[in-house]
Amino acid sequence: MLFRFPTVSILTLLTLSFGVGCSTLKKADSVSSSNETENSSVSPSGDEEKILEPSEPADVVHVAEEEDGADEESDSEARPTSLKALSEDKVVLKNRILQVELESFGDEKQKTLGIYGNLKACRVKLASPAYEGDGTFFWDEPDDRISENWLSDGDREVKAFQAAVKVVELRKGHLQSELEACEKRLGGLSKKEGASLSATLTEGDGDNDERVHRFLCEYVKKGASLKEFLLQSFSRGILKIDHFNLSQEFLISSLQDSKQKNRSHGLMFMGWKLAYDKGKISLEEILFGNKDAAMINWTFPEKEKVSNHKVCLKKADGEWNP
Repeated sequence: MLFRFPTVSILTLLTLSFGVGCSTLKKADSVSSSNETENSSVSPSGDEEKILEPSEPADVVHVAEEEDGADEESDSEARPTSLKALSEDKVVLKNRILQVELESFGDEKQKTLGIYGNLKACRVKLASPAYEGDGTFFWDEPDDRISENWLSDGDREVKAFQAAVKVVELRKGHLQSELEACEKRLGGLSKKEGASLSATLTEGDGDNDERVHRFLCEYVKKGASLKEFLLQSFSRGILKIDHFNLSQEFLISSLQDSKQKNRSHGLMFMGWKLAYDKGKISLEEILFGNKDAAMINWTFPEKEKVSNHKVCLKKADGEWNP
């Protein structure tokens, strides 16, 4: 199965996979905390692909192709796979998706920031010398709207649009809770008179390693819910609903740790191996049904790469926890 992203493509062998994007950084810019939008772009590094896969085989091979030409279209920019017009019920759902995303991410033409832009401005203030920061700030929250190509596909099932509505509302809720937490923290601080409200900003992709590893380390524990993992990943913009089919099944095979101990019903994600008590379960069953699975084990090959690893990775590298 082949998924394409800007200038990078992934050829996945032996198993179904989903690309979540390349970690990228852009040069630092001086950013004011005033409510202004930014138009600078981020170029994919092409260094490493992040794979979410329904596990197994443990030695599955993923081959990253060479970078394509700059003028080759990505999935989100390509023409719709169908010229069939959207039905009335799909139009209603599409409009709901666009409205929620407008509230979440704002609109450059209308000069609105949305929750996303206000969160960024709040965190810049926190990072500024006028409050508790040193004047430097790393921003890695993704602006992950659903592509127009996906939304315009008339052959897409109504259920897929309903799933997208669920996900964009989850995303909005996450951004809102992050903004409220930032404003509460800011409200508890005293502004230093005469100090700058600016911060030097470094922007990274929302799926950068540190952000994702930190989230996974907080998530993994005995009995952790597969449904919660997926919903939290969608809400944080780590996964995108338009990269999935509702019929996609998870936990379809076994995984093996560094001591060759097998666990059934697992998935691999950015080097993490997550094993659950049952499978197989489709995305549709998770989003619209009552199906779920509970985590029994997890492992990561190089725990020193996980900043909070002492909390979640107490066994040797590559061995099953807990």
